[in-house]
Amino acid sequence: MAESAAELAGRIFISYRRGETAYPAGWLFDRLVQHFGAVQIFKDVDSIELGDDFVEVITRAVGSCDVLLALIGDQWLTVTDVNGRRRIDDPDDFVRLEIQAALTRNVRIIPILVDGARMPRAEDLPAGLAGLARRQALELSPNRFEYDTNRLLKVLDATLAEVRTAHDDAISKSAVTQALQSTAQNDRPLAGPTRDAANESGPTKNVSPFHRSRSLRLLLMIGGGILAAVVVVYLIIQVVPNEPTSKENSGAQSLAGNEFKEEGPWRLVVHNDGSASNGCTVTLVNRDTNESWSNEYPVYETSSFLIARAGTFRWSAASGCTVLSRSGPGNLTLPAVVDGVGTSDAFKAPEMITVRVKDFHGNGRCELELRDVTSGTVVDIGELNKQKDSVTLQTQGRPQVYLVNDACAVQVSSG
Repeated sequence: MAESAAELAGRIFISYRRGETAYPAGWLFDRLVQHFGAVQIFKDVDSIELGDDFVEVITRAVGSCDVLLALIGDQWLTVTDVNGRRRIDDPDDFVRLEIQAALTRNVRIIPILVDGARMPRAEDLPAGLAGLARRQALELSPNRFEYDTNRLLKVLDATLAEVRTAHDDAISKSAVTQALQSTAQNDRPLAGPTRDAANESGPTKNVSPFHRSRSLRLLLMIGGGILAAVVVVYLIIQVVPNEPTSKENSGAQSLAGNEFKEEGPWRLVVHNDGSASNGCTVTLVNRDTNESWSNEYPVYETSSFLIARAGTFRWSAASGCTVLSRSGPGNLTLPAVVDGVGTSDAFKAPEMITVRVKDFHGNGRCELELRDVTSGTVVDIGELNKQKDSVTLQTQGRPQVYLVNDACAVQVSSG
C-alpha cells in the first residue's frame, strides 16, 4: 500500500561512515527510534531489507527525508580510498551524495560532531558541499550522550512540526472540500461549557513525545496561511461556547449544558485545539445506566471513539478540548490505516483480519482489541511488539467489528 504524504512527513536520515562512526550512529539510531518510531528513521544497515538495491534505497530515502543528521568524526574529511584519494572528493562517495542531495533540496542538515571532532571549513570541502560548513553543529560525546541527544530531540521536534505543517498545507482543495462536506453531514457538536475533568478521570498517563509534537503541529496549522480559512470553517461547528448553544444554531441534541442523547452505536470525536498541553481526557457518563467511560490515553490532536451504548450522556473535559457526536458506527473499507489513540470506524467482518504495525510512535508495544459493533464486547485481542510486527485476529462470525488501538499506527486488512 503506497504511503501518503502525511506518512512520509518527518523522516530523519542518518549519514555516517561505517569505518569511523558506526557505533555512535547505532546509539543515536536507537535513541531516535525510541522517540519517533522506527518508520521515521533511516540508517542503511537497519533500514534496508535483504535483496533491496542498496543504491536505489539510499537515493530514495535521501530524496524523501526532511532532516539529515551528518555524523562527522576525526577522519570524516581525510579518510582515503584504495588509491589514496580523499573519499569526500569522489563524486560517487555515498556520504558526499547524501549531503549534496540534502543541500540541493534545502533539507535541514544538522552536523553531529562525534567525540571531539571539528567542523570542516568551506575551503576544505568539495564545491557542492561548501554549504555544510555554515550549518550549526551539535557535539555528541559518550560522556554526556543523554544530555546531547536530548538537545537534539528538542530541535528535531520543532523542525518536524514545521515539516508536517507544510505537508498539511499542501492538501488539495478538493480533498478539503470533501472533508468539510462530510463533516457538515455527520458531525453534531455537543453544546455546553468544558470543565476540567482531571479530578474525575485520575492522573494523565504518559504517552510518547511523538503525540505531543503533533499538538504543536495543530497550533502551527491553525496559525498558518493557506489552510487558515479552511480550518476556521471546519472548527466553527466545534467551538464550545460558554453558554449552551441552541438546537437551531448548532444542530446538537442538547438537553442541558453538556448533556445530550444518542442512539447506539455512535461515535465520540475528541479534538484538542492545542491549548490542552496534557491532552484531552473525556469523561462520559450514561445517565440512563450510570455507566461511565473515559479514553485511556489522552488525545493530542483529533481522535474518534466508537460507543455501542445508547442513552442520555453527560460529558466533561478540560478547557481546550472539543467534543462532538457523530451518528452511526461509520463504514471503514479494508485495507485501511488506523493511527494512534482511539478506535476505527466499523467495518464488515471477514473471517479473520491481519493487523500490521506501521509505526510504534516510540512505544515498546501496542495492545489491540477487536470488538463487536452492536454490543461493544471484546471478540479477540492481540499485541504488537518489536519482535512481532503483525497479528491475526478472529472475528468469531460477527457481522460488524471495530478495532481498538491504544497508541500505534497499524494497517488493517482481510485474511
